[in-house]
Amino acid sequence: MYWSGWGGGFAAQRFTWTSGGPEMITVRAHTELDGDWSLGENGALEHDVTTLEQVDATATWYYRIIAGAGGLGEPLTLLELDRPLDEYLPGNTFAQVAGSEMRAIRTLLELWKG
Repeated sequence: MYWSGWGGGFAAQRFTWTSGGPEMITVRAHTELDGDWSLGENGALEHDVTTLEQVDATATWYYRIIAGAGGLGEPLTLLELDRPLDEYLPGNTFAQVAGSEMRAIRTLLELWKG
């Protein structure tokens, strides 16, 4: 799982997961890292990791796969969890970020970083 802010900070968690039953997922986090991100000379996203630690945390969520729509009305397949992932990420519904959306995000970052 990866989170980044417009100000240049990021946090990531590496994990494994298993399906504990119908519509149930158990996640075991094993590594947490954070630091700063920036756009390099060639426009590539670069990360400077300042903290890297091994963890052992397990959590279980119930989920369902639902139909939804994006900001322009395009159909999306969504993952809806029974509760937020953690207190800092209040949403419980997620969609995949595809190639064209990633290019748009990268363009916005380049404009913003200036």
